Amino acid sequence: MTRRTVLTGAAALLAAGITAAPGRAGASGAAPSIRSAAARGGELLALTADGEAAEPYAIRRFTVEDDGCVSLGERLPVDLPAGFHPHSMAARGEALWVTGAVDELVKTVTVDNRSDPLSEFGASTDPGEADPALPDGVVDIDVYRARPALLRLQGDRSAFAELSVPAQIRSGAATAVALPGRRGLAVAIEGCPDADLAMITRSHLAFSADDGRTWRHVPLAEGLGEGYGTVLAATGDRLVAVTADGTGTQTMRSGSILRSGLELVATEDGAGRPMAAVPTADGEVSVFSDRDGKVSESRFGHSGRVNESPGTECGCAGEVVAIRGRTGAWLELDADTVRARGL
Repeated sequence: MTRRTVLTGAAALLAAGITAAPGRAGASGAAPSIRSAAARGGELLALTADGEAAEPYAIRRFTVEDDGCVSLGERLPVDLPAGFHPHSMAARGEALWVTGAVDELVKTVTVDNRSDPLSEFGASTDPGEADPALPDGVVDIDVYRARPALLRLQGDRSAFAELSVPAQIRSGAATAVALPGRRGLAVAIEGCPDADLAMITRSHLAFSADDGRTWRHVPLAEGLGEGYGTVLAATGDRLVAVTADGTGTQTMRSGSILRSGLELVATEDGAGRPMAAVPTADGEVSVFSDRDGKVSESRFGHSGRVNESPGTECGCAGEVVAIRGRTGAWLELDADTVRARGL
């Protein structure tokens, strides 16, 4: 009997983040893509993914050259846990918080490969992914789902936080992260009630006021269809959360979750896929979105959209990634170039 391990792809799909451009220098051959960026003290860090590497995920320092182009450096000496698919990160002090998903075994199914069609043992296995080397006999297939996870890195040590997941999300990922206030920790938890599907139909906010020791949940959106990932930003103790459904209708909520909670401040039809929320020096938030292949920027204040928003097209290219911990700073990733803005 041959055992074949089948990964649903949910963890990798839901935590995919940015499939973006490489650094211009600092890596030989094809450079990894950048998923997230953060400032920790005086250093700038990038969370990268390289599907061809033995260890596909890494955290690297990066530098900004005189022309604004970004160069990736060597990996930090920290090992990310096996089976963990990271999405985004933010730093407070020396601690680095990394969101993502882990592969969780759901069941093992035994099939007779001579007669059982693959589609009969669950929607979480894709007939198109069948291994042609499978023998014509009885095989065991391990079926996995994606489980939201939050990792805390300190020095060269890593440990999973006790992140409680809403019962309504049986397959999903911890996506965006923000750090409001002195000890606040906000994490977007997204996915769907079906353990066999890798899609975002609802979004919840997990919030901790004590650096991840205790948590409470706030539903952000449901009925998203095949929605896009939530983006978060913190300005002081105020949190901004932007969700989007499959049609690109964005909903923004804002407020102090410790005092008054989050309130609806804006809904924008056809705004597209939110990519990044970047706090500005005056306490507002710029939301960068992909609208039919063009990048747009919208500016929001405490009570809604600011009239003097930069407009529909911001002159950016490709993907936009916020640099957590730097006000008004982000990366623009286009083709073979990464540029930093606001540093």
